[in-house]
Amino acid sequence: MGGYSVIIPTNCTTTITPFHKKIEIPITRGVRQGDPISPNLFSACLESVFNKMSWQHLRGDEDDENDKAKLLPGIRINGQNLTHLRFADDIVLVASNPKAASLMIQEMVEMCGKVGLRMNTNKTKVMRNKFASQSPVNVTLNNVTTCIEEVNEYVYLGRLLNHNNELEPELHRRRRAAWAAFNNIKNTTDALSCPRIRAQSSI
Repeated sequence: MGGYSVIIPTNCTTTITPFHKKIEIPITRGVRQGDPISPNLFSACLESVFNKMSWQHLRGDEDDENDKAKLLPGIRINGQNLTHLRFADDIVLVASNPKAASLMIQEMVEMCGKVGLRMNTNKTKVMRNKFASQSPVNVTLNNVTTCIEEVNEYVYLGRLLNHNNELEPELHRRRRAAWAAFNNIKNTTDALSCPRIRAQSSI
């Protein structure tokens, strides 16, 4: 799980033709954050990357069922092979073992690099269940191999996930977030002169 940032090459230009005169403009930055076209461009770019990735090299020896099962990307659910979940730049890769996970991540990093996307290793985490091997999951960026940090829980799409699917940690997290938001406006609510409004705002 992790996020991606966009790399803008320094030699990109675009050409416009106002009043029949061509003007070449250097591109030094991407779309401004908050621009409504930004997520559409990013999703279209990432979609093309995933369409090109089949992780064929993970399928093992076709004549050896055990070997093929060991490196098969993703997991089988209702006859379908689930390899990843994706929402904008929040991506979850699903693998049957750490070796397959490392190979999947590495291929994704290389394919994304070709279109100017770079993985944020600080936001990328590994979660595994009790049946998985304890081997590390590694990724190589700029000729430097990094072991991806392993965690027992992770917030994905606003929901705290854990191996036991327990809701109590998520409820505690939301309570803390609610109190933190309330404390940000506490000075304002304390200054209210109407007792009824103060009582309602403190509920």
